[in-house]
Amino acid sequence: MIWMCAICLLGLHSFAYLCYTFCTAYNQKGMVGMDWLELDALAAKLMKNRKAHRERERGFVYYHGKRVANSALELRKLILPDDPSGDDALRLAGMFHDVGKGMSPHERYGAVVFVEAMKGIIANEDFVRRCAGMIAVHPYRQEGGSPYDIWTQLLQDADCLDHSGCYGVWMNAQYYSVFEGCMTDGAKQHLETSEKYYEDNVDLLNFDISKKIFRNKIDAEQAFFRRAALEAEGLFPGFPSIKG
Repeated sequence: MIWMCAICLLGLHSFAYLCYTFCTAYNQKGMVGMDWLELDALAAKLMKNRKAHRERERGFVYYHGKRVANSALELRKLILPDDPSGDDALRLAGMFHDVGKGMSPHERYGAVVFVEAMKGIIANEDFVRRCAGMIAVHPYRQEGGSPYDIWTQLLQDADCLDHSGCYGVWMNAQYYSVFEGCMTDGAKQHLETSEKYYEDNVDLLNFDISKKIFRNKIDAEQAFFRRAALEAEGLFPGFPSIKG
């Protein structure tokens, strides 16, 4: 009744503006009052200038975290379309899940680093511990499904899927440029090993839709490298080769 009176007093236009303001604040702050711009700046500070692997670009763990966070949310929309209750934890854990890279075990050290980094930024300690728990177990996958809650499973699948598809092509190119290989070497290696990589990892994914996405990504990689193998020899795929 109080809300009804407020609407009448403010007018529909003013009430609509209040709703817009609230939604804008929600998009920036999230369910537990987080400032995503501040958190992204913190992630960049901790990870953007680091080179975790010799054959990866500087800042890989930062950019990988951003992609995993977004992919995890996309998976949630496909698998739990009516339940956004864990989105903030999923997004934050995704952003920082590899913050411990370079230390071993990276997931355990990463959880500790994450908790320390959140001091003074997120007051909800239970929420921080929840995200840290997801980070601490994210690489622990097993055939037949993960023993962890569905939100951690979403994070695990998003993490795994980010290493294939277009990024799989990018990683291949980086590897062979660092170790002085050529495009022929990269295409040959991929075409010889990609199907085994798929078979070794598909049953570690938790959801059927994740497995379908994985297959789609591997198919896209293989199509690219079949073409790359031909172009590496100076051929024109799709056009007839004239002998003589």
